Amino acid sequence: MNNLYKISTGELKTSTILPIDTIPDGWALKVTSTSGVWNTSTLDYDPVTEVRSIPKSAFYKRMSCATRLDIKIASKTDIAIENLLEYIAGFESIDLDDEELIGGLDYLVAEGVITAEKKAEVIA
Repeated sequence: MNNLYKISTGELKTSTILPIDTIPDGWALKVTSTSGVWNTSTLDYDPVTEVRSIPKSAFYKRMSCATRLDIKIASKTDIAIENLLEYIAGFESIDLDDEELIGGLDYLVAEGVITAEKKAEVIA
């Protein structure tokens, strides 16, 4: 891949498999073999991280009715658990790698509401 970028800022002007014959003043050419998101600091492509996301309904189906009820009951007396449920309610789909979600699930494990095994199943 031929990448034409501005020397002073690293801004990518164009990326093409075609040869670049003329390089304007203040610009440079870098040949790379990867694609992704252009990084102006490294002057290379960063890999695109795939988001592991599922519909909220599928997320809840990973738990039994009893587990969901245990969480709901615990939320009545624990504001952190209530906050977690409100956080989840704000999404149509659930990012299984979301740090706040994982922290909330860790809290549920620490409080004995769910097991570590159940947490692993939910975010698998």
